[in-house]
Amino acid sequence: YQFHDPEYDELHEKQRLYMWSYLLQLETVMASPGFTDPETGYRAFLDIPSFTDLMILNEFTKDVDGFRLSHYFYKQKDTNGGKLVNGPPWDYNLTFGNSDYTSDVHLTFNWTYTLTNTIYWWARAMEDPWFRNQVYCRWDELYGTILSPGQVSELIDSLIHEMGDAIARNYDRWPILGVYQWPNSYVGNTYSDEEWFLRNWIDERLEWMDGRWGGQCWTLSDENNEVI
Repeated sequence: YQFHDPEYDELHEKQRLYMWSYLLQLETVMASPGFTDPETGYRAFLDIPSFTDLMILNEFTKDVDGFRLSHYFYKQKDTNGGKLVNGPPWDYNLTFGNSDYTSDVHLTFNWTYTLTNTIYWWARAMEDPWFRNQVYCRWDELYGTILSPGQVSELIDSLIHEMGDAIARNYDRWPILGVYQWPNSYVGNTYSDEEWFLRNWIDERLEWMDGRWGGQCWTLSDENNEVI
């Protein structure tokens, strides 16, 4: 873990120790047999909605650096929830299949949160039926709206329209179409080729994810907020 804002030298020693202690408690709980306890387990430390949303985003894009390097957190004030929040998201250049140096991260199947070089929090949380249900329910919600293949395609259409003539000017200035640029896993000869690759990759990825997460959301009981 690294301090970003404020940076390490800008923090008082008590602030550093406060965050160190908080993360140590979280790590201890995550590694404990009782990590699923609603009151004393990981839920007491993590902002679950942001935890699930960033998980879905990183998996949808298959971010090579997600869950390990390019991952921000911020700590809420104790008077405002006191949880560790995931985000903001950033660094998505090595996504949507744009990586030729990984075994299968550039492909549209398999998960990235289970990789051995990622932080284990998500894999650990997915052992908890309650958390898995949170992911499944949020996935159904997003896949039915902004992550539906149709809406994602419309978003791409709108961005291409917005860029307009800038697309041609870009490749006049940097003539890289049809030329390998590290770490391209696919090199299209035209902009249309690149667009096809992106759309096809996204459609296959969404279909694969929905085949594993979709339609599994269960109602939670009001008494103990557990899966019934």
